[in-house]
Amino acid sequence: MKATAVRGLRADLEAAEQTLHGMTGEDRVAAVGRVLDAWSDPGSEIRRRILAEHPAASGLSPENVAAGLELALAGWDHAALERLVEHEAEGGAARLSGITTVVHGGVLPMPTLVDALAPIVLGSPVLAKPARRDPVTPRLVAASLAELAPELGRCLAIADVRSGDEAALEAVLDTRRVVATGSDAAMAAIGARIGRGTRLIAHGHKLAVAVLGADVNVDLEAAAAALAVDVSLWDQLGCLSPIACWVVGDAWRSDRFAEALARALAERERLTPRGEVDAEAAAWIANERAEAELRQAAGRGASLHAGAAWTVVAERDPSPRAAPLHRFVRIHPLATPTDLARVLAPLATHVTGMAHAGLREAAVHEARQAIGASRSAAFGALQAPPLDWARDGLGVLSSLL
Repeated sequence: MKATAVRGLRADLEAAEQTLHGMTGEDRVAAVGRVLDAWSDPGSEIRRRILAEHPAASGLSPENVAAGLELALAGWDHAALERLVEHEAEGGAARLSGITTVVHGGVLPMPTLVDALAPIVLGSPVLAKPARRDPVTPRLVAASLAELAPELGRCLAIADVRSGDEAALEAVLDTRRVVATGSDAAMAAIGARIGRGTRLIAHGHKLAVAVLGADVNVDLEAAAAALAVDVSLWDQLGCLSPIACWVVGDAWRSDRFAEALARALAERERLTPRGEVDAEAAAWIANERAEAELRQAAGRGASLHAGAAWTVVAERDPSPRAAPLHRFVRIHPLATPTDLARVLAPLATHVTGMAHAGLREAAVHEARQAIGASRSAAFGALQAPPLDWARDGLGVLSSLL
């Protein structure tokens, strides 16, 4: 799409803004709520379409996408939207002016869905630039609006701009505000390009961790099975995918949990197979496996458990190490939960999620605050944030206002 076409889309969206502002906040919430009801319904036509189209575009397995959507979208309905608006947008009275550009990133449909719809709820039409590995979701969100909320059908436009087309990209970013998701480098590049009159709401590189405490008695096999869900969903490519687990206690407990997690990931591979892995990621995984094998053979603080599509490395040192993703997870020993902030200091500002088991409620709160995570959940539930989750500490609607 060329710059002239983008400018044409913007002109159409400026006209659509008048329609949005002619509606009450309650009417906009009702219309968007119909869309969310359909996306949260496992038997809906839109769910069938995304399950049919997303895997081929993203490279994820159909079983993995189905499991991820079933878990994550269960509560993303009209009622949840009403609660969000009441809490963050004065019950629908708050309103935006101007077009919002959304630069999507990653492969998960949920951030794409909420980022595309949130500005519309507040009266701002959206110009969406799809992510490279998920061009499907923005198009299906637009289709949902046209079919289920035709009064909003002209309020979302897709700008499929080719990489390297500087003029077209400049036209995409020349709006009142830009919501963007991607690497820190990508966020910096966008920040450098936007004009003085444009506000950037950026979601840069984020990751998740897991903590297995010793405050409460935990069945290690059950805990491993639950954590394997968080690790395997979306092939660890989401910001709520744990890259490592810190186990409170001695090395023996860490080793036992690593062995249990290896068995659990083997079972998850049977139920929800891993998807495609590009050559660069495959080489990184192979390199980290070989390095762990060498350390294991030399008795230098590692033991490797690996299958064709998953890897578990039991470490002796609590310090974080490289995370190749695609179901590659490290298990680290931890003396006490209070040591977590010190251990994770190298990852400061990047941790957004914490899965936990075996910790008392006060310890969960303390650990979450110490590492700056905006979400914490029990093993197996981290990948199911509520609609009103303040991703990166930024409110879904309030960050736009």
